[in-house]
Amino acid sequence: MSKTNMTGAEFLASLPAPLSRRGVNYANDVTLAKAIRAELASAVKAGALTEAKFSVRINHHASLTVEIVEWHGGAVFSDEYTNAVSAVAEQGIKLESNPAYAALVLRAIAAAKSVGPKVVRSICGRGGVATAGQWSLERLIKAADKAGGRELVHDKRRGWVVKEAA
Repeated sequence: MSKTNMTGAEFLASLPAPLSRRGVNYANDVTLAKAIRAELASAVKAGALTEAKFSVRINHHASLTVEIVEWHGGAVFSDEYTNAVSAVAEQGIKLESNPAYAALVLRAIAAAKSVGPKVVRSICGRGGVATAGQWSLERLIKAADKAGGRELVHDKRRGWVVKEAA
């Protein structure tokens, strides 16, 4: 899927590790600046940032400056981007401060791998395990336990059930 057809949250999930000189083999400062410009352009196309023109400069091989040169008003970040960032930050705080919640998230991640993305999206929402609350994570784990490694199908009356053998 190209970055232009993604939602803001999907775009954020697709980004590589933060751009830096450490761990990333950039040939020179020009290459680094071009990579940052490309990511900013992709963010605008994906809707994570509002329409704007940016200036990216490397100053004397020591600092990086990113400026908004032209802005057409409104919020800089889209509502979807702001909501995705705040939800992830809140979950990060919960994970660090509550070991029981951290264990629940680890179990939910394992459950998500066993039931597949369709079930995860249905139970946890578009943000998946990363933005789901405790209740949704517990439901996902229960669904995975019920499946026991078998495929789940959605029944309008009963919800997610184990697929009958043909």
